[in-house]
Amino acid sequence: MMSNAIGFIETRGYVGAFTAADAMVKA
Repeated sequence: MMSNAIGFIETRGYVGAFTAADAMVKA
């Protein structure tokens, strides 16, 4: 799971990961 998260951040960028996390929290 952590490897996926790190790969996601590297691929989409920190802002994209933060936005996705924020959306999950609000969902």
